[in-house]
Amino acid sequence: MFTNPNFFEISESIIMPCCRNCFSLSNIFCTILLIISKTIRTFANCLCYYEQFFNMAKEDLTKEQKQLARFAKAFAHPIRVAILQMLTKQACCYHGDMSEILPIAKSTLSQHLNELKDAGLIQGTITFPNIKYCINLQNWALAKQLFEGVLIDPVIIDEQ
Repeated sequence: MFTNPNFFEISESIIMPCCRNCFSLSNIFCTILLIISKTIRTFANCLCYYEQFFNMAKEDLTKEQKQLARFAKAFAHPIRVAILQMLTKQACCYHGDMSEILPIAKSTLSQHLNELKDAGLIQGTITFPNIKYCINLQNWALAKQLFEGVLIDPVIIDEQ
């Protein structure tokens, strides 16, 4: 038990004023202790939620994570998304036909097609002077699987 003769007594977390003049001061002090207590409890709850994050050891990225990032980079431009949508609606498409439909120059289209090809999402067949592109079905299935593995419902933390 701690006793302060000028203000109040603290005994097992009960605050008692020593006189009527000190009552308002003890209420203020009690309110401050309550706020501090709640803040500490909230902070402790946050630490419980994030403890697993803080204690995680560094891990190397998996092959799947690297592949997913590569696919995501290929999807990161609206023209490339449009190209992929066009190719999924038909078996194959020639470079010249795409350049007539899409609002970009042929050289820019070639760069976007190369990016998609480097990511493995499309494949091209050259029959000079034309290049025919279509979806790489094996990698398309892999991309769908990898994206579905990431785009799951997140865990919701119930804060009380």
